[in-house]
Amino acid sequence: MPATNRILIFHQTAPNLRHASIEYGIAAIEELGAEHGFTVEQTQDSAAFTDANLVRFDAVVWLNTIGVVFDERQRAAFRRYVTGGGGWVGVHGPAGQENNWPWYYDELVGTYIRSLPRGPGFPETQEAIVRVVDDRHVSTEHLPGEWKFAEEWWNFYESPRQRVHVLATLDEASYNPGFGPMGDDHPIAWCHRVGAGRAWYTNLGHSIESYADPAFRQHLCGGILFAMGRDTGGWTGPATEPDGDFERVPLAEGPDDLGEPTAMAVLPDRRVLHAARDGVVRLTSPDGVTTTAARLPVYTHGGDGLLAVAVDPHFTANDWVYLYYAPTLDTPPGAAPEEGSEADFRPFVGHHQLSRVPLTTIGTLDLTREQRILTVPADRGAVTNLGGRIGFDADGNLLLSTGDNSSPFTFDGFSPADGRPGRAPVFDARRTSANTDDLRGKLLRIAVQPDGGYRIPAGNLFAPGTASTRPEIYAMGLRNPARFSVDTATGRILLGDHGPDTGAGQPERGPGGRARFLLITGPGNYGWPYAATVNDSPRNTGLAQLPPLAPDWIGYDSDAEGAFEARKGGASPMGGPVYRFDADLSSDARFPAEYDGRFFGYERERGWIKEIAVEADGRPGEIRPFLGSLAPAEPVDVDFGPDGALYVLDAGGRTGAPALYRIDHTGGTHAPTAVVTASATSGPVPLEVEFSPAGSHGPGGGELSYFWDPGLGGGAAGSSGPEPVRFRYTKPGVHTAVLTVVDPVGRTATANVTVTAGATRPEPVFTEPVEGRLFRFGGTVPYAVAVPDADGAPAPVDPSTVVVEFALGRMVDGVPVVDGPVLATATGASGELTVPAGAADTGRIGILTARVTRPGSGAVPPLTGAAHRVLQPALRSAVSFDESFGVRALPYADADGGSRLGGIGGWDWIKFDPVNLAGVTGIGLRVSSTGAGGVIEVQSHVTGGPVVVSVEVPDTGGLDRYVELPVAPVTDPGGTEPLYLVFRSPRSGLFTVDTIGFHGPELD
Repeated sequence: MPATNRILIFHQTAPNLRHASIEYGIAAIEELGAEHGFTVEQTQDSAAFTDANLVRFDAVVWLNTIGVVFDERQRAAFRRYVTGGGGWVGVHGPAGQENNWPWYYDELVGTYIRSLPRGPGFPETQEAIVRVVDDRHVSTEHLPGEWKFAEEWWNFYESPRQRVHVLATLDEASYNPGFGPMGDDHPIAWCHRVGAGRAWYTNLGHSIESYADPAFRQHLCGGILFAMGRDTGGWTGPATEPDGDFERVPLAEGPDDLGEPTAMAVLPDRRVLHAARDGVVRLTSPDGVTTTAARLPVYTHGGDGLLAVAVDPHFTANDWVYLYYAPTLDTPPGAAPEEGSEADFRPFVGHHQLSRVPLTTIGTLDLTREQRILTVPADRGAVTNLGGRIGFDADGNLLLSTGDNSSPFTFDGFSPADGRPGRAPVFDARRTSANTDDLRGKLLRIAVQPDGGYRIPAGNLFAPGTASTRPEIYAMGLRNPARFSVDTATGRILLGDHGPDTGAGQPERGPGGRARFLLITGPGNYGWPYAATVNDSPRNTGLAQLPPLAPDWIGYDSDAEGAFEARKGGASPMGGPVYRFDADLSSDARFPAEYDGRFFGYERERGWIKEIAVEADGRPGEIRPFLGSLAPAEPVDVDFGPDGALYVLDAGGRTGAPALYRIDHTGGTHAPTAVVTASATSGPVPLEVEFSPAGSHGPGGGELSYFWDPGLGGGAAGSSGPEPVRFRYTKPGVHTAVLTVVDPVGRTATANVTVTAGATRPEPVFTEPVEGRLFRFGGTVPYAVAVPDADGAPAPVDPSTVVVEFALGRMVDGVPVVDGPVLATATGASGELTVPAGAADTGRIGILTARVTRPGSGAVPPLTGAAHRVLQPALRSAVSFDESFGVRALPYADADGGSRLGGIGGWDWIKFDPVNLAGVTGIGLRVSSTGAGGVIEVQSHVTGGPVVVSVEVPDTGGLDRYVELPVAPVTDPGGTEPLYLVFRSPRSGLFTVDTIGFHGPELD
């Protein structure tokens, strides 16, 4: 940004919300500008927020702005301004502005107003004690440690501490905080970096009197100087590099190249082995060519299948690749019974297999030379935590993480510990994680021998020969240790473990869902399924007295003190790698030395990676986000490669497209991007395919050269321009067509498409149920699948080739994306699935997936096609909308899923899509309100479309007093259409909505 010494005061507000102090604030800032040498302009017109205008200013001061005043173009311009290096100052009101703009309140402000102590018995301002946290910052260095100040104090929905640098807090004992107090952590002024820009906020500045107070004026001036970049106040923020210093290099993308990805392993030559749940292992080259390395027959019910892949520490000498998977065995199809006798449960007893096989020189795994190393027992036929990570410690010992193989679905998300006679084993995690004689819920440590056997290394939790124990156990008391890594420099193990699923704790049932990262330096017991050292389960075959409890390293949830991230829905911490800088490594992609020793923890469900400093004594140090626009959607595996680049296997839960890519550190120098599409990817021979490079581009927009290799065995077919090319495939088999683009300075990029000649991929369709059908947890869902023939009419399919799964997911840009567990599985072209009652989730949709496989022959492999059908839950959380206008999700412990729909004003709306109301006779709502309340209209097709039902929201006695409104009869407009809830209210904030319930004979 140019050094202009110029700021813009912005003071537009929504109607009837203008603060009386705004004019006094403008005058005070103009006086400060004259004193400190910066020019002040002011406006209350959001049209001033354009790229051309904003670039003139060092900072923009939002002075008691409030309400929704920006359109999307103005928002985009302002975001570019801040992230590009501009400054932002928020004075009081902006923490209540733009309530439907997540970037604004999550990343810029850092939080949002929940309440303010106003009304009968509360004065407009109260004197309180402000405690200065940072006495070196330019905006607080002049203040006493405890500063008495009279102001209108706001309570926020959550502390922004984990996003910002707190400058001052509020002592709630020194005044009456009213509804929604924040307790001991009530930040009141803070600053932070937003991209390349600077942000500073203070909750002070509501009252007219504040602008005559010398201490407040100096506080405000310091914030402006900080935001301008004139005085960083001794704090410059974390030295994070902008996204532009990194580059995402695509290697493989889409189900054809990745399937449902579960794990990866980067080879010493930068090739990547990656596993899919259905048992397929693929190999992707550094230039993005993917081939099939193996197909393992695996059992896949309830999320089971091929779980892990790893390479031996001495791979270059021995070629060993390790696999952890569920062999098919003779397990019956479908779900196991939840109640019965031991004889009823016995057919579902199986195991997971840890094996190793060599990788041949032609890039295939030789399964005929499999060495079976270790089996881990498994109770099948239910959705359970399976773990599944293979690693090696500094001494070359193999480490294997295993899940508790237990189901939480009949426990409302609390710890499963049901030992009653007749209950299925999967409902008691004490039989596994807390069992010293069981390998599940553990981190195992063994030394593999040349013949595939193993010995027990010294230093495990139990010495060999200890009665009622397994000597393979290194750490126990784990729930779902899906990922861990070993720091090669220190030998420390960094592990992510998932906690209970429930959002909030209950004294009689246990704590809220606590996700945790563990730092393991020796054997230990980490306490799952309950923090006790006695195991009294009737299914316990091990010691009753357990080892002492080892401490967590970092925990985060709604209840945990010092949690580095407040819980937002599910939590799935993954123990990523520790980066070690190699000064002798010759690589243009390696990360710089400043990342040396940083632990890269990541979150699968929340889609982030964070760098966490590890102090010399093992304590967690600074935690900061890694990447912004390049952050993964749903990372399932993250690791550094031999080139010092970060490799990411992304399930694509928020994009719908699984991907494998590499994050290179480029220092701002970027390669071009190659894009290739094909008119067909399968078909009978001869097969003619048109390939297009449209979308390929260079970072500077320069002209590209295009080189094609059709995968016919003759090498490159030469260069061409940006026009499409055609190639003819006459030989049955799998062919990989590769496009290479080269920019004017010689930088290259590749993209490829796999073409199967000699067979056509099946394209199944659901003939039942209809799209958007309602379902209930505990109910059944009938289905029927067909594959259209050449004329488009449904044709019969071989029932043995059809697999149908019911899973939970979300709509992402109109596409159903599975991001939850598989809850039910069936085989055959028609039938029904039972949705477990205990899996109830009001925040996700149901997704039926049908996979039909056409058997392979000769050089043509089996081809699988998939179809999806979206189902809507009969009870839906209001905050799980697909689109919205003017509303936002507000955290609230007593609401369904921990959040409610608030910030509701006149003509705001939310949308669910697709919905079919067949069989629905009524709709009920859970709401709270104060004062005049409002009206909720349920409309179909579009806003202003046919009214399904109209409901008046009465005064319930307060926003925290919920009532279930009587079920109102509906008028079904027919068909599958979007469903809108349109809100009418005299002003914002008079009512909230928690859940929407659909009722009918098959849903109640």
